[in-house]
Amino acid sequence: MTKSKIILFVISLWKMLVLWYEASFVAGAIDKFCNFFINNADGSFVVRLFRHGAFGGEWWKNSIAYKTMCAFLSGRESNTEKKRSNLIDALLNFYNIPLRYIGAVIASYAVALFASILAFDNTATLNIIIAAALVVVAVVAVMFNKSCYSLYLGSRLLRLLGDLIYDGEYVEPQDRKISCRMVSVIAVVLGIAAGATSPLAVTAAICAILFVAVVISRFEAGVFAILFLAAFLPTAVVAGLGVLTALGFVYALLNGRVRNLKPTAIAPLLAIYVLLGLCSTATSFDLFSSAFVFLVYLVFIVTYVVMVNTLTTRNRWYAAVATFAIGTFLISLFGIVQNFTMDATTQSWVDSNMFSDIKIRVYATFDNPNVLGQYFIITIPLIFSLFVVAKKAVSKTIWLGIFTAGFLCLLFTWSRGAWVGVVLGIGIFLLIRDRRWIVLGVLAVLVLPFILPDSIMNRLLSIGNTNDSSTAYRVSVWVASARMALEYWMLGVGYGSDAFAKVYSTYALNGAGYALHAHNFYIQLVVDVGIGGFITYLLIVLTAYKEISTVKNNYVIKTISLAFVGILAGYMFQGVAESLWYNMRMSLMFWIVMAFVMSGAKLDKEEQSI
Repeated sequence: MTKSKIILFVISLWKMLVLWYEASFVAGAIDKFCNFFINNADGSFVVRLFRHGAFGGEWWKNSIAYKTMCAFLSGRESNTEKKRSNLIDALLNFYNIPLRYIGAVIASYAVALFASILAFDNTATLNIIIAAALVVVAVVAVMFNKSCYSLYLGSRLLRLLGDLIYDGEYVEPQDRKISCRMVSVIAVVLGIAAGATSPLAVTAAICAILFVAVVISRFEAGVFAILFLAAFLPTAVVAGLGVLTALGFVYALLNGRVRNLKPTAIAPLLAIYVLLGLCSTATSFDLFSSAFVFLVYLVFIVTYVVMVNTLTTRNRWYAAVATFAIGTFLISLFGIVQNFTMDATTQSWVDSNMFSDIKIRVYATFDNPNVLGQYFIITIPLIFSLFVVAKKAVSKTIWLGIFTAGFLCLLFTWSRGAWVGVVLGIGIFLLIRDRRWIVLGVLAVLVLPFILPDSIMNRLLSIGNTNDSSTAYRVSVWVASARMALEYWMLGVGYGSDAFAKVYSTYALNGAGYALHAHNFYIQLVVDVGIGGFITYLLIVLTAYKEISTVKNNYVIKTISLAFVGILAGYMFQGVAESLWYNMRMSLMFWIVMAFVMSGAKLDKEEQSI
């Protein structure tokens, strides 16, 4: 009974905070500022610059730079879409090119590579394997005179998997025949060069160049690549992919494929946050390391802007959300395999005196189990919402399988904060949908202690126990970091662990003489970028909540948006004990969530106005 009163109190307190915020002067001021920004964006200098000014209209199409670029790509000048080169057309519609043509080009490269390997006696085992693999791919490809899209529509299995990320009607395939003679000649030349030097390096370089060309010509491919690969790739590679996608977006603005920039309610807050970050970086205790971190954060914020301008239809929005969630399955499998194959993990992650039965904490691709737990706080409730909105039994079964794999891997992280954050996220989602879930929630709290293994219960009950070395260390770091925040509250000490460590030693307590971050996201924000950055971040989250509250029309968008209410709550809860953006990829995860929230709310408003 006591627990139910606590839950009711938390819900009532949250409602009071929301009502207070909506009725407050702060909310009114933000609304007026955001509405003014949105209403006047079309007439602003920046938007006109991209749409009509130096980067758009006839001025750009009549410029020497544009004509030179078109001549380079097509061999002749081009001022209209009808004169677009075969190369650009192929890159824009690569999924509609019959596999036979692609296979012919690969075959040209593979045969030349084989001949060159033999001619230059470069017959290392790996080189032979690469050439043989390319021959096999080419032989299989030339057997099909249909494009990838046509094959997808004709395959029940592929359509079944595709239903996970697409929830609309399919358009008829438009297979395009292209001339591949010149491309085949180039492939032969490259094959000879690869065989004479390094087949692996040249082949990898060709694939990378083709990927860059596709992303530049169709930036949406870059957005979906980021959504799927963000959890797998190193931070520098993800940031590079973000820059590449942004360049593709600028190119789309220049050639008129994107005509209207779509400002969102948090746009002015983003501008303020970036400006504060710039000021903090300029006054940092370690300028170069802070500048690097700031630039990475800036790239991720720009990626948010590109995503908002990409997710402009309901089907594309759903596909993006599902693509982001599906990556969790592979991460989960990786973590589960780690749990059963690793001998042991770093002892600093576990107090062996209190938890002698915990030998392994999985981390998958995130280098730290707590960071992997933060990732699951975002993705597991999202997967649960996709399970709820799935229409077909097969789709529900697949989403349930992905959810189960994610939850199992979450347990293997042994991250107490992440456990609570995920349960909090799913619980809030269920309570908002139907308050009757509170009864089952209370029953679960009462029953679980008798069901859960002792190792899990002991781990949960240790939350807040200062006898745990991890908790004691965190408390000491919190106190020292709070003193830093009070001293440098105006602009902070600058982004990054290097700037933090240079100042922290002055305020460190016994038992925690060294730290790379504050182990508390909110203290860390003040230390990094000052009180202004902290307040701006909170306003961004509150604005996101307000945007979610406006989603009422579309069932799928509304249901998934409600999941983001719980996700943000769980994410912010985890921030009490972790510096969420210490792993910089987690800042990208946050901006991805913001992109989903803002674009979803905008799409729902557009449906209401129809």
